[in-house]
Amino acid sequence: MRNITFGATYSVLCAVEHKTDAATGEHGDLLDVIRESCGLVDFHDVTEEARRFLSLPRSEPKSDSRSRLPPVPTGSPESSRRLFRMAQPIAGTVVETYLRGRGITNLHGIDSLRSHPRCYYRPGAEAPTEIWPAMIAAVTDLTSHVTGAHRTWLDPSGRDKAPVDTPRRAMGHLLGHAVRRQAT
Repeated sequence: MRNITFGATYSVLCAVEHKTDAATGEHGDLLDVIRESCGLVDFHDVTEEARRFLSLPRSEPKSDSRSRLPPVPTGSPESSRRLFRMAQPIAGTVVETYLRGRGITNLHGIDSLRSHPRCYYRPGAEAPTEIWPAMIAAVTDLTSHVTGAHRTWLDPSGRDKAPVDTPRRAMGHLLGHAVRRQAT
């Protein structure tokens, strides 16, 4: 058994004992199967693939007041940049499912689109905040500097937009800027 702790993912995967293949004599656990079948080398990549396959959330980092960023105005360019940085690449997410369902299949090199599995949606000032998966698109200026973000909330199946009043909203500075294929 490995003497490393990586949160819930590792605990779930290593709860299964090591198995031995009677035909070849090879042995290992589920992480070894993932490593071999995906051709991964780095243990971090193996656990990330296991977490993605099992649809487990990323483990929350321990709270450290020194690492907290100062608050910024809602809807500002800086809040747009922070939202885009929090999102993840679209491979294997509901965003990829959504885009492929719309016939958009060439997704290689589209760095300006990301996926946020739990993006806040506020239907109104007095209504409670909802959480939906969302496609996050970086709005950039001509120098590829992120000035805003476009959010499209999605149904968790990825087949359609979320069933909310306004499933698409933008934030930040948008005038004269655009969503381009690559963002920084």
